[in-house]
Amino acid sequence: MLLAAAVIIGGVVFASLVYQYRSQPGEAPAGIPPPSREVPQEPVHLYFADRSNTHLTAEKRLLTRTEDAAAQARRIIEALIRGPETGLVRTLPETGTVSSVFVTPDGIAYVDLDESIRTDHPGGSRTEMLTVYSVVNSVVLNIAEVEMVKLLIGGQEVDTLAGHISLKAPLRANMLMVR
Repeated sequence: MLLAAAVIIGGVVFASLVYQYRSQPGEAPAGIPPPSREVPQEPVHLYFADRSNTHLTAEKRLLTRTEDAAAQARRIIEALIRGPETGLVRTLPETGTVSSVFVTPDGIAYVDLDESIRTDHPGGSRTEMLTVYSVVNSVVLNIAEVEMVKLLIGGQEVDTLAGHISLKAPLRANMLMVR
């Protein structure tokens, strides 16, 4: 009986040592490159206002790549909130946050922005149009699965952002806004 217990304990200790040894990172076998630690990035075009605040202009950026359309849309909008890196003009208030993004199978991205998108917006019909189409164009023109964007604010459908541009229905990209 004592011998059987010693054999069982010895087996458990041996199995534990083998498991720990195999769990240790080692060199990859010859001819197989080690896994990349770099996060893949892809170029996207973010649409910001031009200096005259009359049209949208694309700014090329590298963003972390993802196969999930909703996650990619969120990254794009968060980059818009961070603002331009060149001489272009911000279209979303830096206080804004993305509450959620959902993409339907029929290609509509529902983008829920927090209330600061409205409260910190400078107002004016042209600025409102630039804000709305900055988001719509940046999402639709960079994500193949998305054809239209429906903007929500604070989890609610709204008629407009600042009183001028209807947000009642999903919007398609508007290339007339781009120069």
